[in-house]
Amino acid sequence: VALNFSDLSAIETDTIWAKVVVGSKDSPLAAAIHQMGNIDWVHAGRKYVTEHSTDCPFCQQVLPAGFKEQLALLIEGDYKNDLEKIQSFEVRYEQRIVELTNAMRTLLADEPFVRENAELDKSWSNLHHLLTRNLQSMQQKYRQAGQAFEIEFSADAVLLVADALAQIDDRINTYNKRIRNRQAEKDKVEADFWKRMRFDHTGVLNVYNAAKETSDSKIREINSLLAAIIERRRLIQTELT
Repeated sequence: VALNFSDLSAIETDTIWAKVVVGSKDSPLAAAIHQMGNIDWVHAGRKYVTEHSTDCPFCQQVLPAGFKEQLALLIEGDYKNDLEKIQSFEVRYEQRIVELTNAMRTLLADEPFVRENAELDKSWSNLHHLLTRNLQSMQQKYRQAGQAFEIEFSADAVLLVADALAQIDDRINTYNKRIRNRQAEKDKVEADFWKRMRFDHTGVLNVYNAAKETSDSKIREINSLLAAIIERRRLIQTELT
């Protein structure tokens, strides 16, 4: 029983989430946009400015000469690279969540010991909620790259799930070992049964053993007397003949 938790920690601990991603300072637009703190809004609206645009899509004013080039300079470079990195992490993280969720569903369907383990159910639920919150923060970071976000570390929650899975593994291994040694296990169960019976009925058995000893003693006395009588009868018959 295993789940693949790779990638989670590396993505969560990357410094990109706390980084305030800004556009290039080489663009003449940089100073004004950075002062207003609306680089994310500018990036989101860039798609409305095409190569054929002559007017601003929002205020309908004529765009100044060279605006498109200045806008491209602002968005390209580090800003674009950071956005691509954020998006890549987001996609990988979401994919890992889907894989883990599907793997857990398979375990629940195939392994009775998994369904019976309340600790795994609790720890997996907590981990899944944590991962979902992180994914939502990552998606928001992509939309608002100019803001810093805090990503929760899942290491402790992962460890709890791993511990629960290890306990289930132990149960499965023990069960399989018993199946492989069925006759030995049957003999052990039978021996344990009689030991338990002996323990539970010690008083009754002691009374029985004491009564049996008394009875056996009487029988021995009777057998001894009977043997003596038979011998005397044999001697008398011998004398008479």
